[in-house]
Amino acid sequence: ALLELLQLEGCIVTIDAMGCQHAIAERIQAQGADYVLALKGNQPRLAEAVEEAFIDADARDYADTDSQLFETRERGHGRSETRRYRTLTVPADLPGAQDWPGLRTLGMVESERTVNDQVSREIRFFISSLDANAETFARAVRDHWGIENTL
Repeated sequence: ALLELLQLEGCIVTIDAMGCQHAIAERIQAQGADYVLALKGNQPRLAEAVEEAFIDADARDYADTDSQLFETRERGHGRSETRRYRTLTVPADLPGAQDWPGLRTLGMVESERTVNDQVSREIRFFISSLDANAETFARAVRDHWGIENTL
């Protein structure tokens, strides 16, 4: 596997939803690296549990929760975009959490883009072995999409 050929120690590995697999998380952790893995339909039970964890925490206004928020705003080329990066320490009762080596944090990115008075919104969810530092999480997610967009 490609991951075994790379020197990953001390790195943050980001992978889109197709790479959100137990074996991949295990390989990354075994090499001394951290991961940020996107969630979608390939892990439906986990994706639903992560979304529910954020809904529950938000309903309590994140009281008694280890959570951080980091926000960015960009303007240019006739558009504006606001991104809110929210991290949440994995709740003890998150179904399936024990199946993910090193899992420490859940991540959510809310993007709101305005182009020519048209507003679009998107919410994406992630799992990570990083601590709940929202700025570090934001940098990892943005760097991932920056690389993907230039390919």
